[in-house]
Amino acid sequence: MRDILKSLIIVVFAVLIGFSAVFGYVAEKLMNAQPPTGTITGAIILVIGTIAILVLFWKEKTI
Repeated sequence: MRDILKSLIIVVFAVLIGFSAVFGYVAEKLMNAQPPTGTITGAIILVIGTIAILVLFWKEKTI
């Protein structure tokens, strides 16, 4: 049961990170932002989130 809960939490975090990157890009396009801050912010969030998820998976495998 705990493993299922941990997997669901990781999946929810992954989805939220993906949505935040997409919303950053869409907001940038809607506001015609210069410089492209939405894309930069989305990319940074995506990279940090991906690293965090990989660390969580690696930590689960080593326990």
